[in-house]
Amino acid sequence: MKYSKTILESYAQPISNTEKEQCEHAIDMVKDALVEYGYKISNIRKNYSSEGYAFYYELRESDYSSTVTVLVQGSYANNTNIKRYSDVDVSVILKTIIPISLEKTFNSFKTKIYNALCRKFGSGVVRKNKSINVKGNTYRKSIDVVPAYSVGSNIEDGIQFLTDKGEKIVNYPLKQIKNENSKNSKTKYMFKKYVRILKNIKEDMEESYIQSAKAVGSFQVESLLWNLDDSVFTKYLTLGYGVEEILDSLKAKKYLLDYYYESNGIKKLCPNSSMKNLLQNFIDDLIEYFNYEG
Repeated sequence: MKYSKTILESYAQPISNTEKEQCEHAIDMVKDALVEYGYKISNIRKNYSSEGYAFYYELRESDYSSTVTVLVQGSYANNTNIKRYSDVDVSVILKTIIPISLEKTFNSFKTKIYNALCRKFGSGVVRKNKSINVKGNTYRKSIDVVPAYSVGSNIEDGIQFLTDKGEKIVNYPLKQIKNENSKNSKTKYMFKKYVRILKNIKEDMEESYIQSAKAVGSFQVESLLWNLDDSVFTKYLTLGYGVEEILDSLKAKKYLLDYYYESNGIKKLCPNSSMKNLLQNFIDDLIEYFNYEG
């Protein structure tokens, strides 16, 4: 597909102030649902990130037995979201004074959060395998709420949860924010622009029925770029030439995918050969698909 300078410049732009306000409304509504369910609020809304929208609240149980952090994470938190993806990812993270068993207690915690959201939003709430979805409207974005436990005493140590199918998942949202902000600074604030561009191109590929683009998530695209050398993002001032440089680098270093990490810097980007093959196919199709017309 042919891409002009104008299209790439529009793809590179962050979300609008209106979308930012909808993101703020989303986390406020989740916080309000928990407060109405009996949690006590401990702080005003704060932001973990100087570059994104990693808004958070601290709440606590009335008996002080535990605290809950309501945190915006994912692409909105990192300011890498694109307009065609609307859901806001919000984690509700439990931290307890006394360690508790994830396997024995998590389902009860997720159900408690689900009930709080149902009480607030009614039939617009759907429990899914990994999260709880709250449908959006003109006032707020759709919200994917992920109940989780803190791995340690600090959320930076990671969060963990069980899917309804029993799979344990550990993520590191604050490390992702820190690492991507650092990458953005080192690349003269070009890294996140190119992430948005490549995410938009991936969406174009999906709309063109290219299967490899559907098989790869936007977070995988973000992490692919995070692994590239900083110099790749600063070589050219023209965005089209910059995308071509990124594609050349991805092609030249496909053999290194086994050594790539997610942008949190902890989890392997390709934990198995299946994911490696998906990413290799995506890179090949991406190179063939992109055509900068200058």
